[in-house]
Amino acid sequence: MVQVNTQLTRQDFLRFNFSHFFSNLFIKILLGIFGFVAFMSLFGFIMIILTDNDNASPFEQLMPVLIILAIFGLICGSVYSQSNRNYTSTSTVHEPIVYTFSDTGMHIKGKSFESDLNWNIIHKVKETKELFLFYQNNMAANLVPKSAFTSQEQISALRELIASQPNLKHKLRKD
Repeated sequence: MVQVNTQLTRQDFLRFNFSHFFSNLFIKILLGIFGFVAFMSLFGFIMIILTDNDNASPFEQLMPVLIILAIFGLICGSVYSQSNRNYTSTSTVHEPIVYTFSDTGMHIKGKSFESDLNWNIIHKVKETKELFLFYQNNMAANLVPKSAFTSQEQISALRELIASQPNLKHKLRKD
């Protein structure tokens, strides 16, 4: 059994939302297309400057890059503001929570709620450099910051417990 007292910070919540948003395949493809268009526009801009072509306007070549940067800025600003709003308005996200992990599942207790989840209900577990993510489906996850663990042995014990569950999909770090 592993017990962890946590309180999710705004920074942890924002970091998770950004990484989750940008891990989407559609977003990766869209960013790849935008990156290619930006690269080609910059290449054209440099070629115009180097060749002193009087017929072409450097500003026209640079316009797609500026538009792509503006769109990227709007996307990042939107993810940031929505995540910030969700963190502020959802008290269960940032209240102190005690997670107790056992062979049967995880017990979650906060000020305003208490819940038991069996391992067979957990969709998957993913470990990042700073968090354990316990997904209940593709979109919703319980975030357990590694900073809440009291020792490296506690983290190792949780990894072993997760890995011992026969039908639980997991991606754990090896450090």
